[in-house]
Amino acid sequence: MRREFAAHKAGVTWARRAARLGGLVAGLAAGLAGCQRAPSSDTGAGWAITAPQVYGGTAVAGIGPDVLDKAGLRVEWTVQLSLGRARELKQVFYRNGRVYAVDDRAVLHAVDGMNGLPLWQRPLGLPTAPVSSAQYYQDNLLFVVGNTFVQVRQSDGQIVKRLEPKFMISTAAARGERLIYLGGDNRWFYALDAAREVSMWETICPSVPTGSITVTTTNVYFVTQDNTLYVSRADQRHRVWEFQAAGSLVGVVLDKGMCLLPSADTKLYCFDPETGKMLWQYLAGGRLAELPVLTAGAIYQPVDRQSLLCLEREATSPGQDRRLRWELKNGRAFLAEDGATTYAVAWDGQLAVMDNAAGKAKVSFFVPRMSLYASNNEDALVVLSSRDGVLLALWPQGKVRAMPVVQAPAPEKPVAGQPGPTVQPGTGAPPGAGPGEGQAGPTEQVQPAAPGGLVPAAPTEPAPSAPSGAGAGGPNVQPPSRPSGTAPSGSGGF
Repeated sequence: MRREFAAHKAGVTWARRAARLGGLVAGLAAGLAGCQRAPSSDTGAGWAITAPQVYGGTAVAGIGPDVLDKAGLRVEWTVQLSLGRARELKQVFYRNGRVYAVDDRAVLHAVDGMNGLPLWQRPLGLPTAPVSSAQYYQDNLLFVVGNTFVQVRQSDGQIVKRLEPKFMISTAAARGERLIYLGGDNRWFYALDAAREVSMWETICPSVPTGSITVTTTNVYFVTQDNTLYVSRADQRHRVWEFQAAGSLVGVVLDKGMCLLPSADTKLYCFDPETGKMLWQYLAGGRLAELPVLTAGAIYQPVDRQSLLCLEREATSPGQDRRLRWELKNGRAFLAEDGATTYAVAWDGQLAVMDNAAGKAKVSFFVPRMSLYASNNEDALVVLSSRDGVLLALWPQGKVRAMPVVQAPAPEKPVAGQPGPTVQPGTGAPPGAGPGEGQAGPTEQVQPAAPGGLVPAAPTEPAPSAPSGAGAGGPNVQPPSRPSGTAPSGSGGF
């Protein structure tokens, strides 16, 4: 009798446990069914990404609707990227109508800027590898991941080129139609054949190349740690002109006959990009450690941890320095522009709505937790982000959004053997990457890599160097390492 009772009790206990377990499994299945989930080519696990939300009448990311009404803004969309444990976003940027985010596991996320729908995700390299800021070439994003050049197609996230040189890369990535340009910590600057991965020409510099590289169809522009800007022919080792400043440099921005060079010597220089003739200079009153952002009518230049300057793009008369529209004290960065209104972020976490005509702020308000941002000179979309993956897009009230024009990407094959990108179900990726594409040329703006390790020179008054096709470039010595392959067509100093 006791044995029968014990067996009956054990059977009831196991039945109850099985029922509870079945309910738990069903609950988990129902919960997971409500999340978008896709396999990852990085770890085998998926990323759960909530659908974009459009809010009305409620606070979003700690910003009340009354505050947005005063600022003349509305929430266009917001989305939460589920990044998992011990993961956060490191950088956010906007390009061709899309929002891109890089997390601390070297994964690149692409989100549609029109509606906030996730498009694809792409592991760029090892999870522990540092990722440089993005550079641009046609329908491609360029990165230095660890010590590897990585080229990603914007339209679908395919990695179409990887290159691992035998030298340590010291610059951001750049490329033209045929050549890839990189600087090495051995003081050599390389132009590598993109197809054969051999050096086509290279030159040794007096100091280590650093910062960003800008490429046009004719010239390549790069800076070194001894505060010098070098301009060489893009297809051969031939110096066009150079300039030495009195402070560290991060690179140049080229646009419509202007070569803008910010320097830690507190000056923003403007040269003729072809001849090197100095057109004008602006004394900013503080160290310049970031590249300016250009729009149709303005130049936005951050002054290191001090302010954000808005300069008139065109002078009132030829040869004059640019006039200051306004200065936002404690300003950190330009966010977007809508005609006579500019949106900027300050170091204390406030978003300022600037009246460009009056030269002062209309209103400013705090954006809690939104410590990351994208500088967008394409349209009026303000893109903010938190470290834990909340993306917030704001748009001017009453302004109609136009659908970006989509162009077909260049027919370039992806790297053999690479896994496909993670595409969110039901979203897909459009066949092109939006407007503004084309080979990097005089209107291309290149953002810098992190400006670390720059060595200031002795403070002397700089003077523009005369253009020359030959001259100083450093001693002609062999670098400690160089790309494998055949001998380059030109090597040595300029």
